[in-house]
Amino acid sequence: MEGSAFVLYYSNMRTAVPAPAIRVYNLFGEAGDLPDVVHCETIAARSVLHDWTLAVHRHARLHQVLMIERGGGEATLDGRVVPLKPMQIVNVPVGHVHGFRFVPGTEGWS
Repeated sequence: MEGSAFVLYYSNMRTAVPAPAIRVYNLFGEAGDLPDVVHCETIAARSVLHDWTLAVHRHARLHQVLMIERGGGEATLDGRVVPLKPMQIVNVPVGHVHGFRFVPGTEGWS
């Protein structure tokens, strides 16, 4: 297979500075149980509701995979800020602290 893929995955990274309390969601901003076993939506569907910024949080029972098609922004993954670019996949295991700040109009799937 030619070319390369850039996958963002940071596991068990620790920071020296204590962080404020991290919110826990099933889906960002929602308190109810997950309505389905596999949940898939556009990045815009949830991001538009929060001005393209999803503050750092974690999921108790959701393994999240994002695919960035167009646009980008920044991901905060276990305290580390990394750029998001088109044609990237971001893997966020259950319980890992993460957040996103997307460029308005970013397209992709989560």
